[in-house]
Amino acid sequence: MVLDFGICCNKFLIYQTYKNTTVYMALQKGFLQRQIIFRQISALNRFIGVIVGLLVAFYLYSLQYLMREVFRYFSISPNYDMWILTDVEVDFYNLFFAFISVIVGQSFCFMYWFDRPKNVFGLPAARLRTIVHDQRFFNISFFMWFFKVATMYGILFATSGYAIFNTFGLYPEYKYLFVLMGIVLFIQTWNSILLTYKRKAFRWMLISVFIVSVLSFGFSKINLIDYKSLNESVLSQRLDIKYYLDVPKSTIYQTQKHSYWLPNISLVLPRNMFNGAEPLLFVDDTYYTFSEL
Repeated sequence: MVLDFGICCNKFLIYQTYKNTTVYMALQKGFLQRQIIFRQISALNRFIGVIVGLLVAFYLYSLQYLMREVFRYFSISPNYDMWILTDVEVDFYNLFFAFISVIVGQSFCFMYWFDRPKNVFGLPAARLRTIVHDQRFFNISFFMWFFKVATMYGILFATSGYAIFNTFGLYPEYKYLFVLMGIVLFIQTWNSILLTYKRKAFRWMLISVFIVSVLSFGFSKINLIDYKSLNESVLSQRLDIKYYLDVPKSTIYQTQKHSYWLPNISLVLPRNMFNGAEPLLFVDDTYYTFSEL
């Protein structure tokens, strides 16, 4: 018995000789390119990968949301001023947090799918390890960088000692930075997959864009803390809110370099009966009568 096997490259034909009989079979176009075959992963593993990605995404979204509110809480000054975000700003930052979280969750899903003990997606073990290592490196490096930047941003903008939020803000002047960050992070998760599958992966990448966008918009509508109630509870303690306080304005003044040495003295009137009422004296946030003064 004689078995012969060969490929005729110039005619794109494959022939097999068995018992002096030659059978020619035409090769399909793109037969050397790797195909993305999700059927090679069991339905259970596909489901577990999706659940892992969703849980990671929700955890990261919750962490970022709570960090922002914690920094806003630490921004409360002795005069009960704080870092106030408008509804538009809250929606924008929520959407940014959601995109970042869902993209990272998608990366964890890819890690679970490709980190299999068997040959999946028609790839050898070495190529699978490359894709998994790229996803892990992306997650670790991004977490380290993003945590440092977010912490510094929160300290400078939120803490009452700096209170940069009173004079400077990233939204809307620099909102394009957040948009570019989300685009770069999304493409980064597909780098090794695109290098492996070439054009075959673009269709799945477009599907991923749609899924990530829908999930991000859904996550962004989840407000873990009622930020409006927090704003009202803090601002309601301000003297200009509780009482009638008419702060004079002048273009001629001298800035105190060590203003924290000086107490804040305010003369206010009751909000409901300021006509003919006796003014109230506050030193910082403590009420004093004129006899005590």
